[in-house]
Amino acid sequence: MTSRPPRKIFYTIDNLLQATLGGGMIRYLTYAPHFRQRGYEGEFFTAEHDLSEERIQSQRLKVHVVPGIADQPMQSIREALLQAAFDEAATFDRGSCIVTTDSCGLTRTSLQTVRNGHRKGIVATYNTSMMPGPMPTALVPSLKIRLLGSLYYRNHSLLITQTHAIERFYFRYFWLPRSKVQTIPNGVDCERFKPPTAADKAAARLRLGLPAEGLIMLSVGSIIPRKRTHLILEAWNEVSKQLPGAMLVVAGTLGRRSTFGEHASHVDSYTEQVTRLISRLPNPASVVLTGRQIDNVEDYLQAADAFVFASEREGLPNAVLEAMAAGLPCIVTPYEGFPEDGEELGRTDVHHVKSEATASALASAMTALLSDAPKRMSVGAAARDLMVRTQNLPVIIDQWTAAFERLCQPSRQHVSNPPLGQTKR
Repeated sequence: MTSRPPRKIFYTIDNLLQATLGGGMIRYLTYAPHFRQRGYEGEFFTAEHDLSEERIQSQRLKVHVVPGIADQPMQSIREALLQAAFDEAATFDRGSCIVTTDSCGLTRTSLQTVRNGHRKGIVATYNTSMMPGPMPTALVPSLKIRLLGSLYYRNHSLLITQTHAIERFYFRYFWLPRSKVQTIPNGVDCERFKPPTAADKAAARLRLGLPAEGLIMLSVGSIIPRKRTHLILEAWNEVSKQLPGAMLVVAGTLGRRSTFGEHASHVDSYTEQVTRLISRLPNPASVVLTGRQIDNVEDYLQAADAFVFASEREGLPNAVLEAMAAGLPCIVTPYEGFPEDGEELGRTDVHHVKSEATASALASAMTALLSDAPKRMSVGAAARDLMVRTQNLPVIIDQWTAAFERLCQPSRQHVSNPPLGQTKR
């Protein structure tokens, strides 16, 4: 525990801070108690939230709800939150607080806010959790976004990426100096997510109402086009013929939720597509959809025999990291921003199984893994070991706080993290 007065970390969280929201944003809530132990107190800026007062009090969270913006367009909300965080930071001494932003958008308004903060000496980090969406290909629009992005990120103290693949993209696309970018992977709680005993597995299946016997393939994530649930179901059509006693469990939201915004209509049609695919399976009952967000994901991980993830665009998905920490062998399809072999997800066929993103390839991978108990055990154990060594929560919190300490002392130059598994000398 540090002896200096606590520093503040001001988080801007899109429009909605949710207690059960997975993915990139939930990590700030997870990290907050650990940061506090190291002398950093987090405060959250949001348009609205669903955190219980009990949780706010027990975890000593401070949430700033910026009034009058919840019904505005998403980009306007992001700009307002960013401005509110910088306004608050301006009331503190230099080096005593950090503004950390996520998905605030590349606009002239957000650039001006960040640039003004930079001129005042406010320490600010931009945290990016996945590869950006499709970039313009025409010369003039491409040049405009690259110039705007370069200015925006250079006015931050540091750009923090979750994977080396994303780091490489930002270096190349936005012409950033290496001193401006650092990779810090998502942290996973390896005490919460750990391999179950046989008794744990039986108890988890009982709690979830799943069969005590038989193989279970698990996928965790919202049922939306980007997660490619349809691809898993198309593959399952063949798997269920080869392994008629096996079951596929998809744990995640089915249909609309409050954070989908303008994409809600696409979610509606996708829900219908998924429902049709299940109805056409040889045994529709072999698929279980939770249909809701879950806060007991560890129960599902303990109940399963293997894990499959087929998203088309990610950063470093928490769902996969948690499954690996729980000792589950994971099948993943390459996505935009997928780590190179030996990086954050380890090595193919050692720490995970990689499949092409086609129904036939994915079906073969799932059938082979479910049919091979020794391989499941080997890959699952190696995955667990990798998570404990490289992405266990205390390891990652140490990397964040080391970066914050460095940034709050302007005389010290930033040095990028070494590749995973190496140490600085």
